Amino acid sequence: MEATKFWTAIILVSLIAAVVSGMQYFQGVDDANRSLQETKGKLTQMRESVKHIKGEWERIEAFISRAQMAEARSAPFSAKKEEMQKRFRGFEGEFKYLVKSMRSLVDNARTIGVGSSYPEIKLHNGKVLKDAKILKIDDGQINFIHSDGVGMVAYDLLPDDICEKFDLGPNGLANSLAAAEKAIYSTSERR
Repeated sequence: MEATKFWTAIILVSLIAAVVSGMQYFQGVDDANRSLQETKGKLTQMRESVKHIKGEWERIEAFISRAQMAEARSAPFSAKKEEMQKRFRGFEGEFKYLVKSMRSLVDNARTIGVGSSYPEIKLHNGKVLKDAKILKIDDGQINFIHSDGVGMVAYDLLPDDICEKFDLGPNGLANSLAAAEKAIYSTSERR
């Protein structure tokens, strides 16, 4: 009987060990299943993240492509702009030289004109200067000595041929060129 008790105890201990091992096994399977479900959830999130990142990357590549195409299209315009700026600087230099030369010619004409004599000058206000001789020429007037004395005559009273000859008044060529030059300087300084 002792052998039966011994075998019964061994079988009982084996059964308890089997039940405990089975419980541990099923506990491990449950843990593995939970871990697998969590991993599947994380994998789904990672797939969504990868999909989002791929979409962003495609947008970035498309933007880079458009930027490169725009740069390629603008390259001829940039070259044309540089060429036009170079031409403008050339024209600007020539224009400045023209203004300087014109001012020099006007100054020479006025210098040479001092001492010129006119037997008669009919002014726009009806007055006539007889035996007029030029004493001084300014932008807006001429000083004369004439048979009635000495006097200054504004450009708007002088005959047109004298105004043109000595480039008098605000509409004179030298003044117009100087105003244009000033406008060009202010434009080129803003660039």
